[in-house]
Amino acid sequence: MLTLAIRNPLYSGKIFIPKHKDEESRFVQGQHEPLISEALFYDVQDVLNERKKVQRTKLIVDDTLPLRGFLICPKCGRMLTGSASKGCKQKYYHYCHCNSLCGVRYNAKKVNDDIVGEIRKYVSPLTELQLYKEVILSVFKAKTRLQRNDVISGLSLVIALLIQ
Repeated sequence: MLTLAIRNPLYSGKIFIPKHKDEESRFVQGQHEPLISEALFYDVQDVLNERKKVQRTKLIVDDTLPLRGFLICPKCGRMLTGSASKGCKQKYYHYCHCNSLCGVRYNAKKVNDDIVGEIRKYVSPLTELQLYKEVILSVFKAKTRLQRNDVISGLSLVIALLIQ
């Protein structure tokens, strides 16, 4: 069903006119507004007919630059990328930087450490989480115990009224 929809030229603004008497069948431009461009329609047809290979981008996460593509340049608003520079003693130094001429450049290790520090402000250590869990469970049990007692006393009252 989906293949029929994808192959339907109606979405690109074309209407099929079947063969009639002396005239050949043909596609004409419809009066409706196309949902997709004609070029996109034919690109999809090429992919479906296996005449065109689909280019897939590979997502590679570098441990030294995990924030590549997630940070925005404070000067020009473009996406920051990352790269390494070889320093003295053949050691590599990784940086988050902007590809534009604005010149923004940060040490990747410092940026990573700062981000982890900010996240840790909002995430409690395991011992605190265990304490939170115990407090929440005790409050829940106390609340349900009170509710349970209220229900039992209410049912007892109803039973007493029914017995009379």
